[in-house]
Amino acid sequence: MTEAQIRQFKRWLETRTAGDGFLPSAEQQATINSKLLGAQAFEDWCLRYALARHGHHSRLVDVRLVQREFWKGAQGNVPHQKYADDFTDDEILEIEQYLRSLAFQGITETVKSSDFRTYVMWRIALEYGLRISEILALRIQDLPSRSQNYLKIVRIEERDGPPDPRGSKAPRPKTLSRDLGTYFANSSFPDLFAKYVAEHRWVEVLNEKRGTIRRKTSFTHPYVFIAKSGAPLARSTAQYVADKISGELGLDFNWHRCRHSFFNRLYTAADRIPNSTDRERARQQMKYWGGWLSDDSLLIYTNTARRNAARQAAFEFSQPYEKPTWQVLS
Repeated sequence: MTEAQIRQFKRWLETRTAGDGFLPSAEQQATINSKLLGAQAFEDWCLRYALARHGHHSRLVDVRLVQREFWKGAQGNVPHQKYADDFTDDEILEIEQYLRSLAFQGITETVKSSDFRTYVMWRIALEYGLRISEILALRIQDLPSRSQNYLKIVRIEERDGPPDPRGSKAPRPKTLSRDLGTYFANSSFPDLFAKYVAEHRWVEVLNEKRGTIRRKTSFTHPYVFIAKSGAPLARSTAQYVADKISGELGLDFNWHRCRHSFFNRLYTAADRIPNSTDRERARQQMKYWGGWLSDDSLLIYTNTARRNAARQAAFEFSQPYEKPTWQVLS
């Protein structure tokens, strides 16, 4: 088949499986699945033939993707709630103790520097509720200083200076630009920022002529968190760190759960405000803090708060300390 024929088949297949919002019967589902699997088998045969004859192929028709999109459309308006799963207080304490012990009791200077970096990233995610992309995009000038006692989150298109050396893999904050102070009274910031930059943001450089090693603390980029080479920290490295923590502690650690841990608790605190006007003002402040444009972004935390209350049967008309009695079952 020619490329034009393949593209035409792709458009035909997408049109045939548009769904139109209907929910097919079990028999129709089986028939459609059978046709799609047959098309997939035919496509695979074509690809094997092209590979054998020409030594290469281009997968222009992804039947599995079309199948997933079809079922997504065929579901119609099926109710689906999203929740912001986070860490429990016990899990937060366990992670804190583990990462803090590595950061302050490292065996070697090199290990201590990378572990201290991880600890600072963990505390930023937990205390500010930042996305990992926002953490990796932080620059020295964004940190609190004598002239600004707050952390700055700045979108890429609002920045001056040279482009990010990470190129297409550079982190791009999805949220709005904003200025954030320290929320917790017992916060480790901004001192933790200062300690990391002054003591741990460096790499070892070999002077080949003298045969000596020195610490390099100035770089051609302004990004706060660096790799062993001195380059801005890659997202793949941050993911590797998260996977390592998961393996060591036996729990599902990911950076976004840190963000959810912050905002779930912030939402719960706002929800306890008795005055409706003050409560709404608090939620708007929370919206600014999260960098969201729409109020709909808070819905995931509303759903989570309701789910958590339901798990404990903690309704406004039935608090745990004054639960009602089902008289007929007494």
